[in-house]
Amino acid sequence: MSKITFLDTKFIKWALMVLVVALIILASRFMISIFIILIGSVSACLLAAKSLLRIILVKNIIFSTPNTSNDTTDKPPYFPLTILIPARNEQEVIGDCIKSILASDYPSFQLIVIDDASSDNTREVVMKAAAGDPRFQLIRHEKGGIGKHAALNPHLPKTGLIAVYDADSIIGSNCISRLISWFSDDQIAAANGAAFPRMSGAKQAFLWAELEATVNQNATLAPMSAMNLGSGLLGTNMVIRAEILHALGGFRRALLEDVNLALALQCDGWRIVFDPGAVSSVSQPINLTTKLRQQAGWASGFFSEFIGNIPLLIYAPISFLKKSALLLYSTGYLDRFAILLAVISAAISFFMLKSTLWPAFFFGIVILYFLTAAAHIIAAVKSAGWPVSKIISLYKGIHLAIFDLFASITGILTYLFSFKTKRYKSPRTRSEKGEYIVIGDGNASY
Repeated sequence: MSKITFLDTKFIKWALMVLVVALIILASRFMISIFIILIGSVSACLLAAKSLLRIILVKNIIFSTPNTSNDTTDKPPYFPLTILIPARNEQEVIGDCIKSILASDYPSFQLIVIDDASSDNTREVVMKAAAGDPRFQLIRHEKGGIGKHAALNPHLPKTGLIAVYDADSIIGSNCISRLISWFSDDQIAAANGAAFPRMSGAKQAFLWAELEATVNQNATLAPMSAMNLGSGLLGTNMVIRAEILHALGGFRRALLEDVNLALALQCDGWRIVFDPGAVSSVSQPINLTTKLRQQAGWASGFFSEFIGNIPLLIYAPISFLKKSALLLYSTGYLDRFAILLAVISAAISFFMLKSTLWPAFFFGIVILYFLTAAAHIIAAVKSAGWPVSKIISLYKGIHLAIFDLFASITGILTYLFSFKTKRYKSPRTRSEKGEYIVIGDGNASY
């Protein structure tokens, strides 16, 4: 019987090492494959769920008449109303905003403009536009620039209703009355009207903004509200019950405080209605670069709220359908990121795993997503009554879809890889207790 020599022992050790390394490589390849398929499957599930929601919304738009307009032929119910307009360096737009609100047909309200430490002529424009109206008051923050929540929270009334408008909003005379008429239903905590863009810059940027608003409002929020599947808040042209807002701690510091508030209200069991007949207009970015930055900011904000509110939505005391619809709505622009992940997963699984089944599945879901997106857009523009010439002009701006995809993915990646980004949970911040003074009201001379 031969003995094992030192060289044989060394050979066995090397052979075992090679075997272990091979097993690690195979296991790593297996784990990588599982990870790729898992990421692609999760992305495909999100795209499929969004596609299903779009099918439901399009079906509602085509085959039914959503009951989203409230009958205001009778005298609407009266509620004490405080209208708040936070403003920081808004001298170009706030004058028209104030004039349109003071021309409202709602019988009685207090209008408070909060000058958040503006460095331009916002105060002078505001006082001139108010023209001594007794319903008006101007409050100036000596220290500001923290955010919309910090400007609003110190001045929230404890009772009645609170309406919030951005400084660039212009509303119709019956807009406020329409929104307030919904509050005869005690289950409604907030009502939001439409906020469509008005031309203020490059035609391409305006076209993108108008299409986005039409799809989001006419073809998403309106049918969701009509089917009692929840709704969102736009941050302007919205009315909220003061008692409920106080119970939530006011507006929270968040990247998108309107989305944060909408989810918090509905997860507590309250209803939000969207009334497309309560129309307002808002100014839009003047060029595509500014629009890209805005889009990226929205994508980052939606993703932040989605991640932070998943547990709240899962355990909310609302129906499964409403919970699912709100969960999908709160994903915001995450579906654009899911498209990228699904395509990458399909490519890697094809070249690395030599598989055709998974790539076919991933690409099939992506195609379904784009088909339902096209149907959603068509339903939106038709319900909005767009003329054929305007619809045709969309083809000239098809490259805007690429900008939309790029900006959305950029916003989400910025949030994921930014160490400075935080999800703010506190409804109050130290800066909200800063000094402010009442500059004047309707009875004050200026």
